[in-house]
Amino acid sequence: MPRVAIAVPEADAQAIHDELLKDDPSETFTSTPYACRRCGAVFAIFFMNSHDQNNPTYADKLREKIADNCEHGRHTLDGLPLAVD
Repeated sequence: MPRVAIAVPEADAQAIHDELLKDDPSETFTSTPYACRRCGAVFAIFFMNSHDQNNPTYADKLREKIADNCEHGRHTLDGLPLAVD
């Protein structure tokens, strides 16, 4: 299954952006910030295709996974890939 979106801690966002830019010089990807609803930690959600009409659904799934992964403000994920079901 292809990767359609990924969430990373805000501190890693620039490195991920730079890596995506290497893979996609035409920049068809896009990103949006998200703060964990349980602790407020900030993440960047990157969408591999900015024109994918399912991006809001992918974002909802990632937001849920981020909150589910929150343990008293600690997140063990270092990039959470989300593939099309």
